[in-house]
Amino acid sequence: YGPQLALASPYVAEMVRAELIRRLGPAAYDAGLKVTTTIDSRLQRAAQKALRDGLIDYDERHGYRGPLAQVALAQLSPGPDEPPEDRWKAVLVDYAQISGFMTGLVISVDEIIVELEPVIAVEPVVAEAAADEEVPLEQPPIQDRAQVYFADRGLVPIELEAVAWAAPFISDDLVAPAPTIVADALDPGDVVRFRVLEDNSLRLAQLPQVQGAIVSLDPLDGAVTALVGGFDFYLSNFNRATQSQRQPGSSFKPFVYSAALENGFTAATIINDAPIVVASSELETEWRPVNYDGRYRGPTRLREALVQSLNLVSVRVIRRAGIGATIRHLRAFGFDDTALPVNATLALGAGGIAPLDLVDGYATFANGGYNVDAYLIERIEDADGEVLYAARPSLACQDCAAADFEAGVAPALIESPIDLYPKLRIAKRVISAQNAYLITDMMQDVVRRGTGRAAYAALGREDVAGKTGTTNDRRDAWFAGFNADVVTAAWVGFDQERSLGRYEQGARTALPMWIDFMAEALDGLSYHAMEQPPGIIDVRINPKSGLVAATNQGSIFEKFRIGHVPEREPDPAEWHPDIFTDGGEAADGQGPEPLF
Repeated sequence: YGPQLALASPYVAEMVRAELIRRLGPAAYDAGLKVTTTIDSRLQRAAQKALRDGLIDYDERHGYRGPLAQVALAQLSPGPDEPPEDRWKAVLVDYAQISGFMTGLVISVDEIIVELEPVIAVEPVVAEAAADEEVPLEQPPIQDRAQVYFADRGLVPIELEAVAWAAPFISDDLVAPAPTIVADALDPGDVVRFRVLEDNSLRLAQLPQVQGAIVSLDPLDGAVTALVGGFDFYLSNFNRATQSQRQPGSSFKPFVYSAALENGFTAATIINDAPIVVASSELETEWRPVNYDGRYRGPTRLREALVQSLNLVSVRVIRRAGIGATIRHLRAFGFDDTALPVNATLALGAGGIAPLDLVDGYATFANGGYNVDAYLIERIEDADGEVLYAARPSLACQDCAAADFEAGVAPALIESPIDLYPKLRIAKRVISAQNAYLITDMMQDVVRRGTGRAAYAALGREDVAGKTGTTNDRRDAWFAGFNADVVTAAWVGFDQERSLGRYEQGARTALPMWIDFMAEALDGLSYHAMEQPPGIIDVRINPKSGLVAATNQGSIFEKFRIGHVPEREPDPAEWHPDIFTDGGEAADGQGPEPLF
């Protein structure tokens, strides 16, 4: 008996169970507790579907690994009075239906050649000469289907559409040609899995070997609104949203660029995108980072480097801003600096981080610069309804400090006045509103025209910001993004780390599931971008030099903090070589690096 389960969320349920045991010990099992979480059932359902669909899509792209088993149908011949279904059903008993997939036994695969009338070629100009010319068909069309037995459906015809994706797997980078007839994918005696689509049709399926996670929270107070830690909890209860420590790749760059803005950089600072060799005591060998596409773009503004996710610029940025200064800045976001490398690889997202920690860090950009702690349990009540615990999250609120939140005390005529409204906890500001705004504005360009542009094409919203992430050898794929109401991260990778494949990356592998989830999360929500805070001005610059434009011709607008506007560009007729070098002494003691 008891309340009906509206939505199964086993990863969330396990997190709640572990927290109750931590707080109350084994007595929690028999205490009749009622736990209210921050999970939004609509968003949780969307996250579960987005992750499942995304992992299946990835798995299908990489080919069909074959049937679960192959049985000899001739050995299943029934006795005189025994229906064949009994033997078929007995075979399927050994193969459990898991993850919502149906298990079936291929009974037959039939090919039927369709007879067609001869085709007469008739060209208008030479109709008389060609009237009797027959054009033979190179290959007559084949209508084929398999008969697959399911214990709860009986024999079901399966046509090519249901197996068309099943190009045989060769390697993570290579598949064989896709099936052109059903017999290319199925053989009699195959034990195979199918999944039921929304239109109730069947599609050949296999359990994905790849894993993933989606986690979403409210950036104003850190309430976790959706969390999925893997494809199927009952196959693996390891929670990748909270327990995995994976390299975030380029999805970590916004934090590095945020540190740069606090150390003399602007969105218009020119950095050279060119080959570089890094040698230090922390790196045992020389490190030669490259851009994802192997190209070099020369002098590049900081904004464009983030939009195009240029690795070489990021390495130069962190070396000039200083590794130590960058790590000190990262601590403000709540990151564990013991898990971060103390060298330039940090610029490219080396080190380990859980998806929940990454999305918690992105919340600081989304809420205007405040550190909020992610939380899942809102309230715990005992069997009698007495509240044993109630969360008191810190709230990111720029206008709350001036408000009088203690005005709710009962009138003085009451002998023992009570606090009608508990004192609001204000989240700590860890970066300036200007810093948060500039990084968010740059990440909005990532979505509008950079590596995350598929999100803009799909969602059509100007208030969405985000960043892709792909690690070395494409072992991890990420997308993290937000507007002022929702912040979400999606991750895809193998538990036993290996390449996702040559053509996989954050934009192809993780971004689609992020889009699917955010389409639901943002549905019905009006445009809500961060307002431009005081202290930010828009200035026309020369996009090539990053300096204030001398004329409007060819100039673009860029945003700057007051006091950080670059100098006006010199007269084009004069030569000023100093604008083409990195200014200032590098934090690691190296001198300025020529841009050309």
